[in-house]
Amino acid sequence: MRKSKFTKSQKLEVLAKWDAGAKIDDLCREYQISAATLYCTLPLSPDHSKAEILI
Repeated sequence: MRKSKFTKSQKLEVLAKWDAGAKIDDLCREYQISAATLYCTLPLSPDHSKAEILI
């Protein structure tokens, strides 16, 4: 498996901005990641709270 480009704290920062209402497109542009990469990090089911995300 390839080493992640981002640390856990950086991933949590992105998710915190998303939780605060930032648009996916803006986050992808700011952090230079694809939407697919970001969606892989987001919770898989709607009943998960954003604080319970496993990275």
